Amino acid sequence: DNVFGAGMVDAYAAVERVVIDFGELEVFVGNASFGEAPIAGATVHVVEEDRTFETANNGTFTALLPPGIYTLVASHPSFASTEVIVSLGPGGSVESRILLTDNAGPDIGDVSSWKSTPDQVGPYPISALIEDGSHVAAAELFYRVDESAWQSVPMTGGPIFTGYVPGQPFGTAVDVYIRAEDGVGFQSVYPANAPDEYQTFFVTELVYATDVEEETPEWSLGTSGDQATAGIWEPADPNATYYGGELVQMEDDHTEDPGSICFVTGNSPPGAEPGDNDVDAGCTTLVSPILDLSHAELAFVRYSRWFMLAGSNWDEEFAVEVSNDGGDHWTELEVVSEFLPQWIDVSLELSSHVELTSQMQFRFVACDEAAPGLVECGVDDFMVEAFASRSSDFDPETWDENDVSDQLSAGVPNPMRSQTTIRFRLSNAGKARIDLFDTTGRRVRRLFEGDLTAGGHEVQWDGRDEQGREVGAGVYFYRLQAGAFEQSRRLQVLP
Repeated sequence: DNVFGAGMVDAYAAVERVVIDFGELEVFVGNASFGEAPIAGATVHVVEEDRTFETANNGTFTALLPPGIYTLVASHPSFASTEVIVSLGPGGSVESRILLTDNAGPDIGDVSSWKSTPDQVGPYPISALIEDGSHVAAAELFYRVDESAWQSVPMTGGPIFTGYVPGQPFGTAVDVYIRAEDGVGFQSVYPANAPDEYQTFFVTELVYATDVEEETPEWSLGTSGDQATAGIWEPADPNATYYGGELVQMEDDHTEDPGSICFVTGNSPPGAEPGDNDVDAGCTTLVSPILDLSHAELAFVRYSRWFMLAGSNWDEEFAVEVSNDGGDHWTELEVVSEFLPQWIDVSLELSSHVELTSQMQFRFVACDEAAPGLVECGVDDFMVEAFASRSSDFDPETWDENDVSDQLSAGVPNPMRSQTTIRFRLSNAGKARIDLFDTTGRRVRRLFEGDLTAGGHEVQWDGRDEQGREVGAGVYFYRLQAGAFEQSRRLQVLP
């Protein structure tokens, strides 16, 4: 065609001529179990064309297809798949109505994650995104305190549902899981195997915290091995710098207003060039005071960090390390390579990295050692928390051989590296089971299951999971169940 003349090919006319015999297929996908309500996000695969379409919020999609007979396979994760046949004539239009049957409970995701909190007042909000094509009829948050009986509270809202765990005293371990039900009556839980699996958070003691708003003479702004010639750590109200229109050094600290001060790698006057006081020619190190965590079973460090690169420098990293011997030796907590112009919140459990002692120290190392470029780092809202359970572990040295009641001892040794022995006593003969779990509630290994006589027994654990793989360092829980008796204890595995 040359409809427009001057040698210009009329592309539109060419396409129109190709598709002039195509027919229009309009498909609606609805919920057969819930009043034929539209299903958004359903996929429909056109087998003969090997093309897949997704329904909009109104449950429909429209497609142009050559004339023919087509097999449509409609599916959705919460529904049983359905197949239909349609015939589409030249230039015609066909509407197809596909109804899917609900066969699954609500989808539960984006669950808010708690590791620890020093707040003993509460309540503690737990939120989740809960969705279902048949409507979310109910959502419940289940919690238990120190492995006592499960309790539940309603979760309200939608599609973000929130439930609240009441405040608990220091030294409390709180287990949680979620159960939701749709309008048809199907239920689902999170985690997937709850209540055998669950999430745990700990109510802690606040050991140390600083938002850097007051003077912090206990922190070291550099060490003897540092070589950086600029961008040395300092507490300051940061002034923003930009490179190519992108923010490099932050304008604001992380602390909520009226907070304004953070640790930053060099702070230039307002309006200065971006490279005037960034990290240059080496490393600069920010070091915390020494903290005592020797009394803790678990410990957590929380902080907010800023890490941004610009210019020709794209391969530097920001290292965060911990020492348990007052700074003589250091262990990596995280090495940050992804840079973003925003504050990032970090929460880490420490006993999975090092043994907890009275000589704990932290350091933040910012470097510019590769190609010249811009390196800007910041640290704010630093805190360390310790957890020690309210009921102290059973002392194996006080094991009473004359006591005929049910007993479960602490592992010996605890903490352990390669092996520990767990002793227990049954008051009556019968079936017994000992399972080992990680802090998320996932079962790591079944240590024993079978019939036992009344009296004392012991099992060994070699630090391996059900598949024979060595487990990572950290805190684990083992639970004895024998008749009506149930008791759990904590066990720490060292690196």
